[in-house]
Amino acid sequence: MIPILFVNHSYGGGTEKNVNDLANALVKNYEWISVVVATVGTDEVGISVYKRNKVLKKYSFLIFEKNQYLNSSENIKSVLLDIIKLFSIKLIHFHHFVFLKDFSLDLNEISLPYFVTLHDYFFVCPTVNLINTKGRFCSGCIPEEDSSYEFRSCMMQLNKEPEYLSKHRIFFENILSNASKVILPNESMLPILLKIFSNFRNYSVIEHGVDIKEGSTLNRLQRFVKKIKILLIGDLSNHKGFEIIKEICSDNNVLRFCEFELWGKTFHRLPNVKYRGVYDSKTLTNIFEANDYDLSLQLSITAESYSYTISELIANRIPIICFNLGAQAERVTRFNAGWVVSEIDSKQVIRLLLKLAEDRSLIKLKKESIKSEDLISVSEMAKKYMEIYVGFIDRKTTFRNKKLLINEKKQILKKYKDRKRKLFDLNFIFFKKILKRWLVRVYLVWSNR
Repeated sequence: MIPILFVNHSYGGGTEKNVNDLANALVKNYEWISVVVATVGTDEVGISVYKRNKVLKKYSFLIFEKNQYLNSSENIKSVLLDIIKLFSIKLIHFHHFVFLKDFSLDLNEISLPYFVTLHDYFFVCPTVNLINTKGRFCSGCIPEEDSSYEFRSCMMQLNKEPEYLSKHRIFFENILSNASKVILPNESMLPILLKIFSNFRNYSVIEHGVDIKEGSTLNRLQRFVKKIKILLIGDLSNHKGFEIIKEICSDNNVLRFCEFELWGKTFHRLPNVKYRGVYDSKTLTNIFEANDYDLSLQLSITAESYSYTISELIANRIPIICFNLGAQAERVTRFNAGWVVSEIDSKQVIRLLLKLAEDRSLIKLKKESIKSEDLISVSEMAKKYMEIYVGFIDRKTTFRNKKLLINEKKQILKKYKDRKRKLFDLNFIFFKKILKRWLVRVYLVWSNR
């Protein structure tokens, strides 16, 4: 069995979904593959082992030694090297690096082929979504060429020095150039990457696969006397277009013809929107079919790298309105799944909604023309990854003293077990000190009453 290591952050979201989907599909479709998923958190690395379509074992390795307080790249590399030895890893696939706190990580020391999937624009800028302090999408500024000083404010907001941006880009350009292959989930990322990394060539585009039960709302738009029912979905933060959606939902002309429902959360209340609560992606198709939505607003003001939400809407034939940015615009156009608004402007969206309210047959025609059959499945995605992996996997067995190998693995497990025990002992000692101080204070208050 050939073990592959996936390395990811611990923040969840679409990246975690893609990692889990890919790991499950690989071990299901290729019995000679096992996948070890290492999720790097603040102080520990969670480990899940996938074999034959099951998660067989879970571990957690503390990153810190006793009396260490810095989550350095060297500490993370040490844990990764132990994972490589413990599971006899043959290939590494990095899905994110946002957990790195410095630029000391040298992947050449690991001496294994590695792949990188870019799930966002973290390599381009530590802001991740390329939204500057003015709330605008910057598409990756180049301070030396465009005389932009806005990056200083962005770095200041991240508590970094201005020169940090240059160091960040040099470090990740080196990671890209030494990777066996870099995977992009969407072609729309390429112009921004080439703008910053002009020599970037070694890439392939593999869309995230989705296994969604296809729904249909084709024959439902017969409610000409009723309002257009508009779906808002997900956690609507500022970079997801919260302020623009707020303006649209406050417009009196729009409210005459449209009603809005949100499945998800917002930091601040949206006016004139019915909140339906959070949703489970497994039941989305049932939610869509039960609620008879006419279209959805997906108004991110940053260039998304993929968007699972777009896939879910396409599969259920719910037309989409989005801005001309990133993967949202590219996929809406390619799947003929809605309307792309040329400028990031609420007034343009409002004009489009009023046009659709005047001629609702346009919505029905759009529903019928959505190319939902062109979505790729998780298995198809896994096949494309395997076609790339296979040229770099050494399937030859390296014969070693079995007893020596078992002892080495036992030592690794013992090291992290001891590390966790020492941390527990330190926490217990700290708790005893706090408890003792509290009891002394209670005694003094009681004795002086």
